[in-house]
Amino acid sequence: MDNCDWTIRATKHITTDTFQMVKISEKHTCSNTQLRPHHRKANKKALSHFLNDILADSTGNMVWGKQIQQTLNDHICVYISYWQAWNAKMYALNLLRGTPEESFQTLPLYCYNLEKKNPGMITHIKTSDDNKFEYFFMSIGCTVRAFQRCLCTIIIIDGAHLKGKYLGTMFLVVCMDGNNQIHPITFGLGKTESGESWIWFLSRLKEYIGDMPYLAIISDRANSIEMTIQALFPSAYHRLCCRPLLMNMRAKIGKKERT
Repeated sequence: MDNCDWTIRATKHITTDTFQMVKISEKHTCSNTQLRPHHRKANKKALSHFLNDILADSTGNMVWGKQIQQTLNDHICVYISYWQAWNAKMYALNLLRGTPEESFQTLPLYCYNLEKKNPGMITHIKTSDDNKFEYFFMSIGCTVRAFQRCLCTIIIIDGAHLKGKYLGTMFLVVCMDGNNQIHPITFGLGKTESGESWIWFLSRLKEYIGDMPYLAIISDRANSIEMTIQALFPSAYHRLCCRPLLMNMRAKIGKKERT
């Protein structure tokens, strides 16, 4: 801190161990880095270096913002806000995995390698007229063959809303074996869980498995799913899953009790 005008002068009392301030100049001319060498601004680029090892050894998304706050506070004695932790996590994930835009660009190459290394696997990518992503479909060949030859002709379909920069919906079709173990048949991605999305996704599924006799389909009560099944699988038995019905009943009963 050379050439800084900040000074303080104190004298010790003769009879006690206390000090008395006699002169102070509060004017500083040194930089913030010199003033606070251990409290520099904790931005996402600086914090991401501490998070690389944590995120590389985990699934990434399972590391929550509060965990990052506590970890940094325990290891390097730096307290950050929740949004600082969130931004640092997203920046570190982009460094480890690449950005979402880069992932979408490599999707065709990923599908090519999947089909090349896994005989019987089928993938489809649908884009708009201006070459923007719309839908993705992937069917696992070995599971489909097992479903057609060995397993009960019962499939369960559902959609799950995704989190992230571009959101979207994941479509899933699974079957079960005699030990009640789940086997995924197809995966899909789309913008929303709409009738148009289900028609495109289940149309690809029908191209792969064909018209199977005595096919039974289990789903929730979404109108878009029911209409699509009636149009594409008119001879299939469509039944509803009990869990969504139970959750809806609990929600309605709880709402009446609160009112």
